[in-house]
Amino acid sequence: MSDNVYRCPLLDKEISEGYCYDINMVAYGLIKPSAIDDELPVGAAEVCEECPHTQLTE
Repeated sequence: MSDNVYRCPLLDKEISEGYCYDINMVAYGLIKPSAIDDELPVGAAEVCEECPHTQLTE
């Protein structure tokens, strides 16, 4: 099984779909920041909300 690859506007780099999900989870405060390799900037959730690849939707 292969992950899709997305261009992440938050990190300005290519990331896997799975890592995108993890970033969303951290950005929304659902898991600890130590779960990912990158440090997210303040306001990350707002950037993720506007991203067409967001993994968490209502």
